[in-house]
Amino acid sequence: MFGFSKQKTLIAAIKNACNNELEVYENAVINFLKIYNENPEMQENEINALVLKARQNYLNAVCDRIWSSFAVSSPNIHTRFRLALMNPSVTGLPDEMDVDYFSENGISAGATFAFAYFALTDKRVDSTKMLHTMSTLNHYQNDLMNEILKKYDG
Repeated sequence: MFGFSKQKTLIAAIKNACNNELEVYENAVINFLKIYNENPEMQENEINALVLKARQNYLNAVCDRIWSSFAVSSPNIHTRFRLALMNPSVTGLPDEMDVDYFSENGISAGATFAFAYFALTDKRVDSTKMLHTMSTLNHYQNDLMNEILKKYDG
């Protein structure tokens, strides 16, 4: 049974990964500012592409950190996580959050929770409580990114 303490452990692990991988995002912001300062006439679509890439790389680094931890602890869970990545709807995520969606947007901390929860329990994240947990993790991750942006604003 996947008890409350295990959920808390998973949430803590994802938050820890968000903090540990934040350097990926900060380095991308530093690189973006360097590129922009060298070419302040950049088109808006070029700026948006750099910003999106920085976000994607950070989100995916967090997901990769969690997934990699399962490779060491349990090859079976690692394989189930891979299944969830290839078919996100098995986790209870909405159908529009498919492989293409995650490829374009990155895998948020909330989605990482859905993948890991499915891998650990073979259960879907379709309760209001689970959706709230996923939203909370997404806000946590976004707040960390916003703190980095504030650090370099101005």
